[in-house]
Amino acid sequence: MKVIRKIFQIIFTIILISLMGVLALSCNFKTILVDGVIKEVIKERITVRDYEEENFVVTEDMVHDVQSNEVVQEILNDPEVQDLMNQYLDQTIDGLIDGEVDDIQFEQDLVNYIRNNKEKISSIVGEEITDEMIDQALEKIDTQEMSRVIKQSIQNASANLTETERVVLKGYKMFTSKSFQILLGVLILFDIIIIALLQWSLHAWIKTTGISLSISGFGVMLLSSGVDLIVKMAINGSSFQTKSLFITGTVMLVSGIVIIILYSVIRKRIKKGKEKKNEVS
Repeated sequence: MKVIRKIFQIIFTIILISLMGVLALSCNFKTILVDGVIKEVIKERITVRDYEEENFVVTEDMVHDVQSNEVVQEILNDPEVQDLMNQYLDQTIDGLIDGEVDDIQFEQDLVNYIRNNKEKISSIVGEEITDEMIDQALEKIDTQEMSRVIKQSIQNASANLTETERVVLKGYKMFTSKSFQILLGVLILFDIIIIALLQWSLHAWIKTTGISLSISGFGVMLLSSGVDLIVKMAINGSSFQTKSLFITGTVMLVSGIVIIILYSVIRKRIKKGKEKKNEVS
């Protein structure tokens, strides 16, 4: 019976490690996509100019200067900009899957961001942004034109998607959804309860949880580094980033070690308590 329980403990511990790793990937996948792909596309698009302009050539050095520009990077890293990118990523994915795009108000979102963050942007660029400057910029934007272009592009891309590509997008949407992450959290909790019952101990499960978290965190760190290395080797000079995933893995590893130490402290106190009780007896 003990052997069977031990086997089940190992099985459920492996499941626990896997669930923790999947949860880490689910929570970071969208961030990796935004940081590693979308931000890079935006920075590249910033360099786009009218190639018919006489004697004007966009050199690699110019592209690199824009992409590595601290001002551009700081604006793209702003939490509100991050939320906007996540919002448009979600709308794009939904539009590609369904072929229908909700009303996109790109110009309005851009203006709202600038108006609400004038002081912050002024601090970043080193120049005061006034309402007059914003109004002048708005006059140069053809109202709703960019929104229409984005919407039409998504609809055209959706029409050309294969069924396999549509399934992959649906899988991505499910994998990064809050409901899936909550489900993983519930399964992790349920798994820990089962392990505790199998161990038939009030505190032994703490050590198992700590070990599982550490192993899963270390695995996530290796995965992050491996993917980053492979992508950079495959695409020379790529600035693809898995930093958020690596940080999550590091936090998991450290947290697991802390839990194991906590377990050792608890066990020592329980042991000392029993020894004192025996001495009294």
